[in-house]
Amino acid sequence: MSSSRSPGGQAGSSGGKRFYPLWFDQVCDYCGSKEHEAQKCKVEVAGFAGIHCKSCGHGDHRAKDCPLVPFSKKGPKPVITPEMYDQFTPLFREKYAPKAPATPTTGGPSSPRSAKLLSRTQKSANSPSTSGATSSKMEQPEESENEDPKAAQMKRWELAEKQMPSKKSPESTHKDAIPIKANFFEIKLDDSVTLLKYSITIEQQRPVGTGTSNTPPDRNDTRKIKRETKRFLTENYLQRNVPSHSDWATDWNSTIISRGPIFSTAKLSIILPAPSNQSTGNNTNSHRPPRPPLMTSVSLVGKVDLAGLKKHVEGKGLKSMQNPGEVLDALNVISWKEITKPGSQIGRVGNKFYPQSQWNKGQESSRLPKKEKYFLRQGFFTSMRPGQDSVLLNVNPVTTAFISPINLQKWIEAAWNLFPDPRTGYRPPPPISATFKLKLKTIRVTLDLHPNNSRLWVICGISDKKMDTLEFQKDDGSRERVATYLRRKYNQAYRPNAAGLQSYCINVGSDKKEIWYPADRLTIVDWQVARESVEEASGQKMVDQATRRPQANKDLIMGEGLKVLGLTALQPFHKKFGMTPTPTMVELKTPILNPPKLRMGPKDPPKVVNGEWRISNQTKFYEQAKSCEKLCIIRFDKPVTAQEMKEKRMDENKLRQHNKQLALTGIEALKTALGAYGIFPKLPTVVRDEPKMPARNPKSQFRANCTTMLNTAAAKFGSKSVVKFILIILEERDIQFYGEVKRWGDCDFGVPTVCVTAAKLEKVADDPKLLANICLKINFKLKGVGHSLDPTTPKGTITGADNGTMIVGADVTHPGKGLDNCPSMAGVVATDDEVSSRYLGSARLQKGRQEYIEDLEGMVFERLKAWVEKVKETNKSKTGPNKVTGKNMLPKNILFYRDGVSESQYGMVLHEEKPQILRACRKVLTYYTTGMQAPIPSVTKWIPKLTLVVVTKRHHSRFYPLKDLPPGQANSPEDVNIPCGMVVDSKVVTPNHWSFYLQSHTSGLGTARAAHYVVVYDDADYTAKKLQEITNNICYTSARATKAVSVCTPARYADLLCDRLRCYMRPVLDGSYTVPTRPPPSSPNTTGSLKAAVSTPAEDEDDDDDEALSYIRRTRADPNVWKKPTSDPDLAKRKNPWGANLDGCMFYL
Repeated sequence: MSSSRSPGGQAGSSGGKRFYPLWFDQVCDYCGSKEHEAQKCKVEVAGFAGIHCKSCGHGDHRAKDCPLVPFSKKGPKPVITPEMYDQFTPLFREKYAPKAPATPTTGGPSSPRSAKLLSRTQKSANSPSTSGATSSKMEQPEESENEDPKAAQMKRWELAEKQMPSKKSPESTHKDAIPIKANFFEIKLDDSVTLLKYSITIEQQRPVGTGTSNTPPDRNDTRKIKRETKRFLTENYLQRNVPSHSDWATDWNSTIISRGPIFSTAKLSIILPAPSNQSTGNNTNSHRPPRPPLMTSVSLVGKVDLAGLKKHVEGKGLKSMQNPGEVLDALNVISWKEITKPGSQIGRVGNKFYPQSQWNKGQESSRLPKKEKYFLRQGFFTSMRPGQDSVLLNVNPVTTAFISPINLQKWIEAAWNLFPDPRTGYRPPPPISATFKLKLKTIRVTLDLHPNNSRLWVICGISDKKMDTLEFQKDDGSRERVATYLRRKYNQAYRPNAAGLQSYCINVGSDKKEIWYPADRLTIVDWQVARESVEEASGQKMVDQATRRPQANKDLIMGEGLKVLGLTALQPFHKKFGMTPTPTMVELKTPILNPPKLRMGPKDPPKVVNGEWRISNQTKFYEQAKSCEKLCIIRFDKPVTAQEMKEKRMDENKLRQHNKQLALTGIEALKTALGAYGIFPKLPTVVRDEPKMPARNPKSQFRANCTTMLNTAAAKFGSKSVVKFILIILEERDIQFYGEVKRWGDCDFGVPTVCVTAAKLEKVADDPKLLANICLKINFKLKGVGHSLDPTTPKGTITGADNGTMIVGADVTHPGKGLDNCPSMAGVVATDDEVSSRYLGSARLQKGRQEYIEDLEGMVFERLKAWVEKVKETNKSKTGPNKVTGKNMLPKNILFYRDGVSESQYGMVLHEEKPQILRACRKVLTYYTTGMQAPIPSVTKWIPKLTLVVVTKRHHSRFYPLKDLPPGQANSPEDVNIPCGMVVDSKVVTPNHWSFYLQSHTSGLGTARAAHYVVVYDDADYTAKKLQEITNNICYTSARATKAVSVCTPARYADLLCDRLRCYMRPVLDGSYTVPTRPPPSSPNTTGSLKAAVSTPAEDEDDDDDEALSYIRRTRADPNVWKKPTSDPDLAKRKNPWGANLDGCMFYL
């Protein structure tokens, strides 16, 4: 059985090594069926029918040629390793199933490799203080029946990750290699140094008589321990149980790394309670029983395997290190020894630190105008990485938006514009609970009613009542106002005035046990990162201030960054821990890939210069769109300001007429340009003027208001059949309304829309480039193709891939923190032929925050169907042998780019998503080979070659020109990025994976960020050079840009499709709308309130019946956020939320 091969062919390869998929992911070697394996198959392929290997069970070879088990008639039997055993067919796994392992001794290693890694002494292994170390990541226990499902899933992903292709050697045939620098520093390791890892455990003391150590603690008695508490208790432990020497480092949370032992066996048995003022958990309610005290202990985990990591990066081991991350984590703790030490004035958040010298720069230049809701801090990200030949320290400057540590009441007023009336003192109602939680749930605050108590409270929610009206139920069942209770409890400390009684009420307890305090007596704790991005939190102006060019970044790293890390003048602690850092950036040579040649109209094709080209001098697009019969426009009037009236010396009415005339002039220029490109509107243009934007308050009605207004405007266009697209002229850039326009056009009206601001439209008559770009968008919305590429080889496609290659992109986007019952959204795009670069889409809702794509099979099936239907359509204009028939109607290869996957999830893609892709292939083959009118013969055997590539943009690797500029020239015009087309596939990439960095675009602003591509599966046997060139060429096929994009087009399109799905889900995502738990009977009304009726389409019949996941079904069925209700049974089966007539165009761009 194999899921990576055509019948009778060879197993997928990994750097020349034969391997098979894991047993649970295999299909028959002969016919591709998942119902049986080779020895049960009746299909005869190359004389192998029913014959199978007696060693592994696979059917494409005999035992003497087995790639898994070496064949030998004489001598000892070969040892069956777990890696070999997991690739046997299911029947042979049963045959060779190993005996159940003996129960390991408490704390002992679970495998010889674990023993080597940990080198645990027998005494520490059997001591009570170290028994908890057996669950450490550095020691993988055998899977048991009672194992946590999530842990079992992670194990399966780890096993799947082992099948990733090994690294392919960089090829020297690239031309124009240039020297560059990377923000990495080499760390030489001395494996003769013995480093030990200790685990810090902080847990509640179990009362005597409550059960054995194997009894799980009562959930009601447990609580999450704050990181500040962990640090305090760890410092207390190390002060009272002093290490035997100073050569140790800790993260003050869970880990200590030392050179040699720092605790004797006797000291390791010590368990210390928290100091007396901490032991009760700061319980302020005398009616509640005291919480169990927190106990701190340290246990020896084992030896840090420096030798194994050294062999891993040098490529000297027979196999790659199974989990180098554990050793790298230990080195990270050491590298931050000076940063995390007590008394340090360096701020820390995750893997980022913020030197005090950079705080003032961030605060002084980046305070925001809106009452200082947020401010920016400049700092550094660092991480130990496995490179080629050495361990590398990655250092990168970062800018982070933090929540301002101010009074919570003032912060809420600024965030939601809820300032009290200065005359009456009236304060507007509090923000909706759901939107409040999105910004502030789990944010830590302090209470000024406890001046001598440093307890931190965590925000849970907000009440819809204010302090003077909110009541709570006391222990005796009576009710009391919160304000009255606080006056009685705190006496003189709480004497609120009239404004204080109008303060918002904040719950700092839980949903079950509410604890209410006034917002004006709470202060936000510093060093809490904003939930929004830097752009959302601080605005474009602040982003511009935080943008630095390459030389400026290099100067920051080599100056402040290395100084804080102790690398400018090497600190002695590095060598004590077996580390010798190199205080200079890594230098390497990298090739520059040539851009592809473009194809457009009859004129000379546009020339690519620095990754960009102009189309304003072109008279035709590569593939002209179908002419629209009518140019339909909805224009929202541009707002008139007193300053503009004064400058132009016009009253309001005259200025509005003036603006309207400018818009009409721009429309005429656009019509002329469309005609020049061959898109001729036959009927008169219809312009619907709207005097103002839809009302935004209440926020829950905004979508309904937008839908009503747009439907009313569209009614003027007449018959819907002649409306091919709608041009929307916005009064100004408005992201919220833009999203509503797109959702209405896609899901309600069912036509593509193009939006342009009034200010831009007024300029088109004098700006040929802008005019051409608008025409370009209209062209691809009408199923045209702006440009194409010249094939790189006579037999290849436009991208350089082999003929018959379908290119796919996929991504998943998730709801924000605080939205517990909200689905995630998944999108897939794929080409429908090999020449047009037209990527059509599919979309699904799935379980919230689930990383893998749940219905990838269904979406890939839809994309494969679109490919076949396109072939059938083009066959209508062909005759005889020119027609494409049989399995040639299906793609021969699938090149799949998966966006949004982290390093720890490569195995997830292989285990959860690759089988779905292959099942979709089998499903589409069955679909087109059955029935009377099947276009493909039923005996056809087809399995496409699959290449899976993970694309990452969110990383901290940066590349700079080798030459440093003189002092003072940072951020000057001479401070430029490396040219586009740069490929890095050596030195700073991982030693065991096939990966490369590609900077395909030209960045004129800031420091360019190359995309990172990791090949997790390759059945097409690409060379490193070919895949790099194909990927680079694909970056030049974006339909909506006249330049190469920074991430390959399919991945970028999948990301844009997910952005469009977020537009559909916006009311749920921003908390202004909650999908009804029990929807009312369906109704055709979708233009009224957001309480409109909800239909239940048939698509949910195969969904999980788990009540916990019913929110997904309800959201799918809600016409206000996903699908428009329909009485057509065929349309009701559709799973994509947009109108069916948009399936054939890239409406989401």
